[in-house]
Amino acid sequence: MTRRETYPCAKLNGVSKVVKLVSENNNSIKNLLKKEVNKDDIRLAELLELIKSTISSTKYYIVTVSGKKLLSYD
Repeated sequence: MTRRETYPCAKLNGVSKVVKLVSENNNSIKNLLKKEVNKDDIRLAELLELIKSTISSTKYYIVTVSGKKLLSYD
């Protein structure tokens, strides 16, 4: 049996907000949390491959191609 991850506090509005904030260079986890998003929204955006983390001692994110497509929608 495999482990299943759930994110009960994550919302699709929160995920799109995370992607938008990362695209505006609010891309450190500390800055994202200051903008009133929660860790579940960040992790879900990462699992959906809308953002990805860069290799660093502090976690930073960039928007993926899928995330850019999401931003192009109204």
